[in-house]
Amino acid sequence: AIPAPLRWLTYVLLVLFILWAILFVTKGSFLKRPFETIASRQLVREVKVGGDFQLYFAPFNVRFRAENLSISNPQWARGKNLFTASLIDTRISSLRLLLGSLNFRRLLLQNGAVDLERSKDGKSNSWSFENARGGNNPFHLPEIHAALIQGTTVRYHDPALRLDADIAVDTMKARNTRFTSDIRFHGS
Repeated sequence: AIPAPLRWLTYVLLVLFILWAILFVTKGSFLKRPFETIASRQLVREVKVGGDFQLYFAPFNVRFRAENLSISNPQWARGKNLFTASLIDTRISSLRLLLGSLNFRRLLLQNGAVDLERSKDGKSNSWSFENARGGNNPFHLPEIHAALIQGTTVRYHDPALRLDADIAVDTMKARNTRFTSDIRFHGS
């Protein structure tokens, strides 16, 4: 007879394996609506995925793929969305995620648009997200080990400083925090 603790550990591992297998086979596409709901609630912004969606362990890192992703701007901002992209395809370190940090092992971003804006009084910005206590959490760029960014634009508007910038970023490849290809910026 197998001791009860070992039998329960076997059941738990079997259930975890079955859940992993279901996510791996279905690519987690059924998690699209829960992702939008949870992300919208966490960011206190509308988060939408207009196309294909995948979220699963592949095999150990989390794979996140979303087509036509958008994150809305606050009501006072001129631009409708803080961020849009026709495609985001990432591999996220599972271990680092469990430890509370976001670490992209690989990132592919196609046709992204980032719309950063300060309020007229200069006290608020579009890239800080509200938290449950009514305060703001500033955005922290996650660690990215390898990236390919294509056709992405960044717009910055600060009415108090009378500063506007429209910058296009095209074909950026990075590996282990070193650039393996060129980065091309142009704009005004």
